[in-house]
Amino acid sequence: MKKIALTTLALLAISGCNDSDKKKSDSVANNYTGIWDAPAYGELIEINSDSSLNIYRYTPDICWIEDSLSSVDIKTLETKIRFYDSTNFIERFDDYGTSDFHAPGTVFEKQEQLPYICQSDNLIDLVNLELEPLQTFDIIKNIYRHHYVDFNLKNINFDQLADSIRINLSDNSSQEDVAIALYQILSPLEDIHNSITLDNITLSSKNKPLYTDIIRQEFATTTGLPFSFEEDELTETQLGNYKQHASNRINKYLEGISYFEPEDKPVQVVAGGLISWFINEGIGYINIGAMFGYGETNEEQLESINKIMQDFIEANVNSSAVIIDVRTNFGGHDFISLAIAQYFTDSEMHVYSKQARLDNGFTELTDVILEPLETETYFNGPVYVLTSASTVSGAEVFALTMSALPNVTTVGELSQGAFSDVLDWEFSEEIKISIANERYVTPAGDWYEGLGVPVDIYVPFFEFIPDSVDEPIDPAIAAVIADLTN
Repeated sequence: MKKIALTTLALLAISGCNDSDKKKSDSVANNYTGIWDAPAYGELIEINSDSSLNIYRYTPDICWIEDSLSSVDIKTLETKIRFYDSTNFIERFDDYGTSDFHAPGTVFEKQEQLPYICQSDNLIDLVNLELEPLQTFDIIKNIYRHHYVDFNLKNINFDQLADSIRINLSDNSSQEDVAIALYQILSPLEDIHNSITLDNITLSSKNKPLYTDIIRQEFATTTGLPFSFEEDELTETQLGNYKQHASNRINKYLEGISYFEPEDKPVQVVAGGLISWFINEGIGYINIGAMFGYGETNEEQLESINKIMQDFIEANVNSSAVIIDVRTNFGGHDFISLAIAQYFTDSEMHVYSKQARLDNGFTELTDVILEPLETETYFNGPVYVLTSASTVSGAEVFALTMSALPNVTTVGELSQGAFSDVLDWEFSEEIKISIANERYVTPAGDWYEGLGVPVDIYVPFFEFIPDSVDEPIDPAIAAVIADLTN
């Protein structure tokens, strides 16, 4: 199995203008020239000898050029791709971190020629594409059929389901009819990473309700509204009552945390409120609200999160334990999750493996190896990671990573169960889809898609805490304290 070490992924260094450097640049340019294919992602990169570049998207049935550049230089190219294992493979990493630190990217293998479906006579013209309703349904259905991670997760016969829904459509159907039909094939998959956008209507379904859904359902139940109500459908009074209910519920949750906050020291709030932390009774607590939003570029985000974590770890050098709260973290970038996790190990660890759906199987597993920091800035005492059903995507990758470390205990609820990166397909501004096409598995081979990361100590999240409770400390924090004192 291929392995990616996440600390020293160096690209080929090409700079300068003397003759030897020029020859090296030409040599590398010749190596990059060619057809590069990532069939599990339905993507091709064509780099031509004249430095032009085309990006294709394809299924076995259709192919189109998604983007083109008339000229690309090697220096720019190598901010996005690098050779992987040999000159027969490249890895595109720009969506996954920086050149020096990134999560597993998309790997492309060199091919002799474009597949038949992507040759010029067979390409579809997206600019002038006018799809009939049945064509739209069939194209999107087939992309899901070829790329969705595993229909057996929900015991779904996808072809049978799709055929039973398609018979209700015709070329006289409206786009709304098509959207509803597509939602009917997507909804049973119950994966937050699957979505369909038609004419600015985005449809998706979740595996478990988020805390925001719980708030909505509570309000709907007490007012007699349908669970699916939209805020713009409410009267001014109803909207005010709904916002007040949401505020009360969130404040009740925050009160449970604030009860544990120190009285003599301010809470540190950083990154525009995405992260807050404090130390009390020898225990460090940090709430991480997202795995994105820490800068304009990946480099800025990595620099920012490293500075925040260094400050937190240095402040906790004498702490007996650390609590990391990601219960309301809807996710973001895996590389942010991995960057944070590095601060809690002093040895190299295989934390998870990853692969993508390919035909009727999967690509080769890629092992993700978490390496210790080169500095002494790490905490290897007891660490408690708080999770819930509202711990989603990149935050789940963080929980999965941390659960592989020997000093970590997970507390709370199983996470959402939606680990995969999102595979996006865009036909136009009006037609877009997203698909979960990847498996994230533990070093032991366990796959938690649709289930969520297991917890060592189960504590329900976002339940009402009676006002009569004298010490309404957050139940998960209370469970941590109890575990430490046992």
